Amino acid sequence: MVVLGRTALRRATLRRTALTGTTLRGTALRRATLRGTALRRATLTGATLRRATLTGTTLGGTALRRAALTGTTATDTFERTGWGA
Repeated sequence: MVVLGRTALRRATLRRTALTGTTLRGTALRRATLRGTALRRATLTGATLRRATLTGTTLGGTALRRAALTGTTATDTFERTGWGA
C-alpha cells in the first residue's frame, strides 16, 4: 500500500475527481478526470449534460460557466466557452 502525504493526496484527488453527479445519457463519468484530454476521450460530444456538477472546475484551464452547462449539449457548451470539443 502506498501512503501519500496531504499535499500529494490533495493533488491526486484533484486529478482523479469522480464526476459521479454528472451523467452523459445515464453513464456516470466515475473515472474521468478534469483534464480536457480525458474528458474528450469520454465522448462528451453530442451528449447532453443533465446536471451542472462541473461548475467551478476547469477543463484545460478554461472555466466552465454554470449557464453554459445547464440544459445544453456538450458541443454547444464547449463552443460557447471557447473550448473546442
